[in-house]
Amino acid sequence: MPPQDSKKLRQKPPNNGSSKPQKKKKIK
Repeated sequence: MPPQDSKKLRQKPPNNGSSKPQKKKKIK
């Protein structure tokens, strides 16, 4: 996964329910 993809995932977390995206969603 290139760094660009990582940034996209951080900005718009997928509906995967992954640990990282979930944490970012909770903070928001």
